[in-house]
Amino acid sequence: MALKDSCSFGFALPHRSPDPINAVAVRQVAQRADALGFRDLWVTENTLDHVFCLDSVAALTYAAAVTTRIRLGVSVMVLPLHHPVHVAHQMATLDYLSNGRAILGVGLGRDSHYAEFQIPRERRVLRFRECVD
Repeated sequence: MALKDSCSFGFALPHRSPDPINAVAVRQVAQRADALGFRDLWVTENTLDHVFCLDSVAALTYAAAVTTRIRLGVSVMVLPLHHPVHVAHQMATLDYLSNGRAILGVGLGRDSHYAEFQIPRERRVLRFRECVD
């Protein structure tokens, strides 16, 4: 394995805070990260959180509209909590509107996620695999 001469860095887009998030700040961070040459902007999925949190795909779609080069990623979407067709549609839309810059990370999430969404935890791995397929 050869070492590379350079390293790429990503940046967290402001999307989660104890205080409401100003859309101007989201735009400014996205544009500045894009201008400085960061490789990616990242958000997490926190639908039911103890703090203010923007929807991950909506926040990235906004960032796509105000940037030109930086890639846009969700790390991670708790896949078993969603219908895979909706996830595919959301991410395909983001990818289309951003000219191919969308990245999707998926995972199983925490145990509490399943109770909060009234989804049985027992089948989470099987549901995850089915959603990926």
